[in-house]
Amino acid sequence: MRRNNRGSIILLTLLAVSISGLLATVSLERTIHDYRLAQISVANEQAFQAAEAGVIDAIVRLRVDWDQCGAGTVPGSLPAQAITSYTITCDAWYQRTITSTGQSHGRVRSIERIYIFDPTGAPVFYRLVLWREN
Repeated sequence: MRRNNRGSIILLTLLAVSISGLLATVSLERTIHDYRLAQISVANEQAFQAAEAGVIDAIVRLRVDWDQCGAGTVPGSLPAQAITSYTITCDAWYQRTITSTGQSHGRVRSIERIYIFDPTGAPVFYRLVLWREN
């Protein structure tokens, strides 16, 4: 009779260890998933901030030279792995469209802003279009 009890104790112990291992595996997978989501969120935010930096740089360029249209990039002072490029389109003598794209860790965010400038060179925000590509 004792022999049968030993077998059932071993079976219960094995079952308890298996359940504990399963719970540990599920917990680890959940942690890894949350970590990856956090990395994506940080990369998205960095890409958006890089795109915003492009808009700000373009506005500074327009305040210096109103007729300066074309492409540009933002040098330095961005998070590592971030790339910013923008285009200033001269739609009319008073309206400029700034399209800026920021990239970080494989994520891409783009912003298009249309500004109307008064003769003093102060930008007046007109319309914002925000989209993401990846």
